[in-house]
Amino acid sequence: MKLITLPLRHLILPALVSAVALLGIAQQSRAANTNNIGTACVEFGTTGSAARTLAPFIQGVRNTSLQVPIEVSCPVVRESLTPGLSSFSMFIDGDLQNGGTVSCTVSSFDIFGALKAQKFVQSNALRFDMQAFFTIQEASDLNYIGVRCTLPPNGVIRGISVNH
Repeated sequence: MKLITLPLRHLILPALVSAVALLGIAQQSRAANTNNIGTACVEFGTTGSAARTLAPFIQGVRNTSLQVPIEVSCPVVRESLTPGLSSFSMFIDGDLQNGGTVSCTVSSFDIFGALKAQKFVQSNALRFDMQAFFTIQEASDLNYIGVRCTLPPNGVIRGISVNH
């Protein structure tokens, strides 16, 4: 029995070409999905010795008040838009343990602080998943995005996802 040997380059080159081709395909079809945990949210407008009722926990933040809604501000970290896309969606997720309504304003600001767009969403669902939609003209890669919500008593913000 005769053993046939091939030069190593005959095996490595096709494997390398295949790997590069697969990486190119994966990179072209990759969609960004950035998740922001609710623990990054802070109570908005509370200063000094005022009683804070926003409590972070492993799954987000909760309004611990049994009677008073609070204002909550959340940062949004996102990746650059996938080339060729002209829009993206954001989802604000959470729970309304004691009922009520959560309402949020999602704002886009340019690098100089000028307001470019605002979207208003609200829900009274026990488990909410509110969607805000932006075009590239409203929120380019250079824009900052922030979320400000009115969270009812015992309401929870779990997180904010950006999908594109």
